[in-house]
Amino acid sequence: MTEHHPVFSPSSFPMLAECPCFERAADEAAFLMEPSEKITAYRDRGTLLHEVFASRLEGLPNSDDTHLTPHESEGIDWAVDYVRAHISTDYPIEIEQRLVLLDDSFNIVTFGTGDVLNGPRLFDLKTGDYHNYWLQIATYALAQMDRIGVDEVEFAVLFSRFKKAHELRIDRGQAHWRIFNVVGAVLDPKKKPRANPYCRWCRKIATCSAVVHLATGEEIERYEYAEPNELSEALVRARLLKDWAAKIEQEAKKAALSGMELPGFELKSRQGAREIMDLHRAYELSGFSAEEFIILCSLPIGALEDAIAIKSGIPKSRAKRLVNSELAEVIRRKAPTVHLASTQKIEPTEA
Repeated sequence: MTEHHPVFSPSSFPMLAECPCFERAADEAAFLMEPSEKITAYRDRGTLLHEVFASRLEGLPNSDDTHLTPHESEGIDWAVDYVRAHISTDYPIEIEQRLVLLDDSFNIVTFGTGDVLNGPRLFDLKTGDYHNYWLQIATYALAQMDRIGVDEVEFAVLFSRFKKAHELRIDRGQAHWRIFNVVGAVLDPKKKPRANPYCRWCRKIATCSAVVHLATGEEIERYEYAEPNELSEALVRARLLKDWAAKIEQEAKKAALSGMELPGFELKSRQGAREIMDLHRAYELSGFSAEEFIILCSLPIGALEDAIAIKSGIPKSRAKRLVNSELAEVIRRKAPTVHLASTQKIEPTEA
């Protein structure tokens, strides 16, 4: 039987630390504002990569190997090699081990699965982008400390996509203080919501008083931000409100599709974009010469690299180098673009 977390899950701790009222949306497609098929595919992809990672660590064949792209396979191999290079023969190697964190009264706070445990060394595979995972991995770290009776562990977070490892040393006092501060805040009957960048993942974003206050509060009715901190805070708020607005749009459309009439609005359909189904036939029918027609076509370099990697059976990184070398005379970079990226570190902030 599948177990479910009533409030806490290891992955929810970073969100709960920002807002004790956070509740993850049951429908991930809803809170990420993405098509459900994309979210399901992303989640299933992560599960697939973890299964292959575990199989390769154990030296067992896995039929799912054939479903990995060359780049994914290369990243998993890197993670496996990293673990093998850093394990100690003084302790057993436990793969996909269930970990349970208890409070002082032996009640379950949270539980999860440790990817690789090696006594006071833990390894966690991340197949996506960089995020702040410290509180999440701290729950695993504290559970393992309790399990084997130590007060400190070493933790390596393995980002297979980038072949980078974030190595951390976590002690009992640090982990316990931060984790149970979050637990206490969540259980506080007087807790209040706090608007933060994680709001877009919360099921209550459309009605949250903290978010709605940002949209209607007088303090944002000013457009001159002279101080860097003020401007930075305003940018965080602006992006949060963008997510809030998208959620309202989504809920309104869903209601309209179900038959609700919204005063001042009506459902209208747009024609889908046209696309060429058969490029060869389009060329024949166009009346253009090959030189004229090919100018109208575009070739995504990433797609070319993927095709070469698959056809030649080589890693994506090697295919990329090959394309850069062999097609150097016809490749150019477009003008660079500039954007403001949010900076997050995996290390804990000062308590």
